[in-house]
Amino acid sequence: MKKSVISVIGSTATGKSDLAVHLAKLFKGEVINADSMQVYKGLDVITNKISESDKRGVNHHLMSFLDRDKEYAIPHFMADSTSLINSMAENDILPVVAGGTHYYIHHLLFANKLIKNESPASRSLPDVPSPSYVDIISVLSENDQKLAMKLPEINEADYDASDERGVPLYARLHSILSQIDPPAASRWHIRDFRKVKRSLEIIWEHGKRRSDIENEQKAQQDDSLLQTRYKNLVFWVYTDPEVLSKRLERRVEKMTEQGLLNEIEEMRALENEFRVGGEQDYTRGIFQAIGYKEFDAYFKATNSQDRDVAFKNGLELMKIATRQYATKQLKWIQNKLIPEILAHQESAQKVGNPSSVYVYMVDSSDISQWDERVTKPASEILEKFLKDDTLPDPRSYSETANKLFAKQSLQAVSNAERGYRKVICEVCTTDPHNPVMLGEGLEYENHLRSKAHKAKTRPKATRPSDAEIARLRALKNR
Repeated sequence: MKKSVISVIGSTATGKSDLAVHLAKLFKGEVINADSMQVYKGLDVITNKISESDKRGVNHHLMSFLDRDKEYAIPHFMADSTSLINSMAENDILPVVAGGTHYYIHHLLFANKLIKNESPASRSLPDVPSPSYVDIISVLSENDQKLAMKLPEINEADYDASDERGVPLYARLHSILSQIDPPAASRWHIRDFRKVKRSLEIIWEHGKRRSDIENEQKAQQDDSLLQTRYKNLVFWVYTDPEVLSKRLERRVEKMTEQGLLNEIEEMRALENEFRVGGEQDYTRGIFQAIGYKEFDAYFKATNSQDRDVAFKNGLELMKIATRQYATKQLKWIQNKLIPEILAHQESAQKVGNPSSVYVYMVDSSDISQWDERVTKPASEILEKFLKDDTLPDPRSYSETANKLFAKQSLQAVSNAERGYRKVICEVCTTDPHNPVMLGEGLEYENHLRSKAHKAKTRPKATRPSDAEIARLRALKNR
């Protein structure tokens, strides 16, 4: 029998931590952190860690344990979280996984999501590639082959460096991947440097294309239930985007009262200590945290007046970045995680098996209704889940849930049919090296109906000729 695991997902500031603690407290559970920034020691304000008092005595794992000069990635999380889940199961403790790094939870829910040996250590590639790699890149131009053979030397900090033709490095790598592994390239945005480079590294190491390895993995999954490691219940804590935007603004302002500036200065000292030379890479490790790079101008200011202005501007940039991150989290849930869960449920149903992943949305838009709309329904559903009782229709809890799950069902069908491929909107693309790329199917169709796209397709108004103006005036004066 599969072990039961509860997951709590949602955008930042929706109340994931509060719900996780409530459920763990009620059902003899402990919380496993799934936030990639909260694994680091200290920096509690900038990483939005739950306070000791708000933990209410519930044990929290994978939080505040990692030295700040280290990196933590999916393979680390998978190894640590699965070990914890196994240990908890042996002691009759319910694992409650909660956090905003949703691809952590995505990989925990579904098996065979990782390529073998896909870990941060594998970024230090062997000096010599697999013999098959040389064969695979032989279709490339001479210049592209030279670049492909320099793969271990390519750093993310140089991703936008241009060659003599003005083509950025990220565009060249995406072009190379498009030629040697089109299915993999079609899934990544042209600027998604890490995923593009990692897809090339897989070929370098294994001598196989990423798409071929993933097809082999899928071929091994004859039983839909083999796709999941555990019996999963997922709670999606949803907040109306307009409400959330105001809540996020208040959160950032509150962080300044809690010592945000002190932590920013602490991180700056840390950066100076760890940086060997050149510019700091803000896409790696703890320095990815929202609320640090936004204050770069503050540290470069030379007088108190300029620092005050830079700090205020940094706060505004932090608010913008936080809203953007919340939107990105929501899109991941809506476009990837929930559709895959629904597709799994449909797959299990087709072969006559019960699903091993259940998902419910609880609405935290109105904090005054928290108990009625969040903790009460979640507790009732979890109790039924643990007793193996028949679970209610997830759309039955609210009108919002009904609308969102109907939309996600359409997205699931779209993803299943098209395999998460991305397409370019030629109309909206103004820079070929930074195209507007969207998921093929529903996301692209919604884009075509958007005001921004329609504005670009609308015929431009033309000024009438002088003769036509004179004719119209003559008619008017009759």
